[in-house]
Parts: sequence; structure tokens; C-alpha cells
Amino acid sequence: MRKIKDFAALYASEDEEKQVLIQTGISADKTFLDTFWAAHTYALAMADVQTGQVSSGRCCLSWPLTDKEREAGDYSKRFTKGQIYRIKARGSLKKGLKAANIEG
Repeated sequence: MRKIKDFAALYASEDEEKQVLIQTGISADKTFLDTFWAAHTYALAMADVQTGQVSSGRCCLSWPLTDKEREAGDYSKRFTKGQIYRIKARGSLKKGLKAANIEG
């Protein structure tokens, strides 16, 4: 069974500040391999706050949830479609995958 630390291991160890334009609402899932829920939303574009580099195209933002956090439902209000947010995120270690793990 995968634990939250296994989820975190899929991403870089250093946080980066990003500005993201949220494209979709938030969903959550839990596979039979996982002991935690993972919440997801998609950004239409992302900009690195430090360098100004813009990455256009759909990017998945994911973060782990406990059962208690999922049941409370507050995760679904974290982002609003069409809004721009400044976040701390860790990029995916998988080559070619546009994904980020958002820090609490």
C-alpha cells in the first residue's frame, strides 16, 4: 500500500512559488493501492514567480488528503475556476509530465 510519503516522493524536494490560472473544479480519488485520497485540479497556465517563466498548457495540480479532510469537503473550496492563485508547489519528477504537488 502506498502512503502519503510515497506520493511526495513523486515530486521534487524543493518548493517553487508559482502563479496559476485555475481551469477546472476540484475532484478527489483513492486507488486500491493508496492509503490516502489525492485531490486534483487543472491549471490553464503557470508562471514561476522568481524567474517569470510562463508555462502554458494544461497542468495538473495534486495534493494528498486524509480521510478526515476528504469527508469535511473543504478541499473542494481551495481553488475557484477562472481565478489566479499564488502557490508553493513541487514539480513532478516524471519527465514530460506537467504536474505539481501543492504544499498545505
